[in-house]
Amino acid sequence: MEQSLEIAVTLVIAIAVAFLIELLKHTNLRITAEMTHLLSLVLGIVGGMIAMYLTQGDFETYVFIGLTGAIAAPGIYDMLISRLGISKGVNK
Repeated sequence: MEQSLEIAVTLVIAIAVAFLIELLKHTNLRITAEMTHLLSLVLGIVGGMIAMYLTQGDFETYVFIGLTGAIAAPGIYDMLISRLGISKGVNK
């Protein structure tokens, strides 16, 4: 049961990070790829900390879950876009 919760939390964090990064890309801010990757990791860790607080889990486990979600975010975003048949936008 706990393993399925961890997988679900990782997927939720990954989708949230991917959504926030894509929203940020469509603003007029000049963001480099390095800044995007660093922001993804920070958002993943923050998401892991929020999940840790909500589920009363271990610090190490949820930091790892947050980092895993942040690393998986671009791949999950691409998979969702291709499966749902949504175009990536004008700039892509």
